[in-house]
This record gives sequence, structure tokens and C-alpha cells, in this order.
Amino acid sequence: MTDLELTVTVYNIKDGRNENIVKYCATLRGYAIFTDKIREYNKEMPLKEAIRKAVEYCISHDMLKEFLLKHKQEVETMLLTDWDWDTALEVREEEGKEKGIEIGVETVARAMKEEGADVNFIAKVTNLPIDTILKL
Repeated sequence: MTDLELTVTVYNIKDGRNENIVKYCATLRGYAIFTDKIREYNKEMPLKEAIRKAVEYCISHDMLKEFLLKHKQEVETMLLTDWDWDTALEVREEEGKEKGIEIGVETVARAMKEEGADVNFIAKVTNLPIDTILKL
């Protein structure tokens, strides 16, 4: 294993800071405007409404449009969710368990298929779709 030492520089793009960086990257510019709009709207309305209005503003002004159209609900939910390290670790652990179960079920299905078990029987036991089993 190789160790890697990394130095990261963080730039603040809030409120027009570091314009020289933002002006060359449409995504960063869109993100800066999006977050500025949330702050601006939140002075007049609850955060949930401010986020929705900022999303609508960005979409109508063609900023982050594709991303926001595809992930609008996810963005709103993420911005309204309080983040903390313990919760993040719990979510990561749960996702790991789910992935492990998924891999385990596929491993069992593959072994059953190799032993000549009927595909319909494998599907019944593992709850996997038949087309997934056929691809194993």
C-alpha cells in the first residue's frame, strides 16, 4: 500500500468572493448563486420555501438546470436535513449491511444456479428477479 499526503486549498465563493475562480466555471457560479439565493429568500420566508424558490430560480435562469431537474427532491431533502457525524456513520453502516446482504444473496443464487437449481426456485428463495439470476 502506498501512502498519499495531500494538501487541499479551500476557496470561499460566497458573496462574490474569489470571482476569478467562479467566472471560469459555470457549475461553481451556479452553485454560488444558488446558495446566495437561498440566503436571500430565507430572510423573507422559511428555509424550505427559500430552497424551493432558489431551485426554481436556478432552473428558470439555466443554472445547474440539468442537475436540479434530475435531483430536485434530493437536493431539497439534503439541505433540510441536519448533518452530524454519528448519523453519517450510522447511514454508512446501514448501507454497508444492505450491500453485504445483496452480495450474499447473489452469491447464494449463483451457487444454487451452478448446482442446477431451477431458476424459478432460486427466484422464490432469494427474491431476485429471474433476469438477474440468468445474468449471474
